[in-house]
Amino acid sequence: MTVRLLVTDLDNTAWDWVEAWYHPFVAMMGRVAAITGVPHTELYRSAQIVFRRHGTSEYAFVLEEMPCLLEHYGGVVHLDELRPAIEAYRETRERVLVLYPGVVETLATLREAGCQIVAYTESLSYYARTRVFRTGLAPLLDRLYSPPDHDLPDHRERYDSAYDDRAAASLDRRETPEGQLKPSTKILQGILDDFGVSPQETVYVGDSLMKDIHMAQSVGVHDVHASYGCRHDDDAYELLRRVTHWTDEDMERQQRIRSMGAVRPTYVAAGGFSDVLDVIEEVSGQGARAPGW
Repeated sequence: MTVRLLVTDLDNTAWDWVEAWYHPFVAMMGRVAAITGVPHTELYRSAQIVFRRHGTSEYAFVLEEMPCLLEHYGGVVHLDELRPAIEAYRETRERVLVLYPGVVETLATLREAGCQIVAYTESLSYYARTRVFRTGLAPLLDRLYSPPDHDLPDHRERYDSAYDDRAAASLDRRETPEGQLKPSTKILQGILDDFGVSPQETVYVGDSLMKDIHMAQSVGVHDVHASYGCRHDDDAYELLRRVTHWTDEDMERQQRIRSMGAVRPTYVAAGGFSDVLDVIEEVSGQGARAPGW
């Protein structure tokens, strides 16, 4: 059976999302603290309030709504004064947001061999598609599946992004139903239906055993655990925990997922994303890499 579709997670599978979130956020908050004199602890506490309100730790307008900054500026945050902090965020983001080694080469090889490629992420649509463009991943994808965006503030008409129009025009995107999260099988099964492929013709790669791999196995597709992307015990992840948008309900959901028991992946990509090629060769019954692969 030839593999006709690769479905890949993005965060911590195509790139290191924790690093891409942590360094820009720390750079921005460091500048904010220097400009305003507001302690880091207060800034982080206020950021969490805003992130929880909007259900994402990537809310683009966080500075405008942080309670400690609203108090500091007397009700309206002076963004012009905080411009150096915003620029620090953007400059750091451009520096640290990079694809894992082998991602581009692997996806290009698969496309050349006739395999369709889909990305499925739980990051909100705007943040997912801008990362796809910033990393140069967009031309290698046949479609991007991601949840709908959060609401914009009343005074904002659109996002400030040079990538927005390009993404809307050239990237085939589908919004997943709000609240429909991994490891629910509905979206993954829907992707297979959209592309008219069977589970046996599909490979799924992701970093989370409980969400990605459990979901893939439940649908019956060939699963690959991106173990190289697993890292949850350092300073970056600890700060994410402190300011996360995760609510008590979210934590309970994680506990329910963990209670499903141990998940054993069928295949493991320990050496990097390029290991996916070896998996596809094996499940396609090729044994050795075919010419052009």
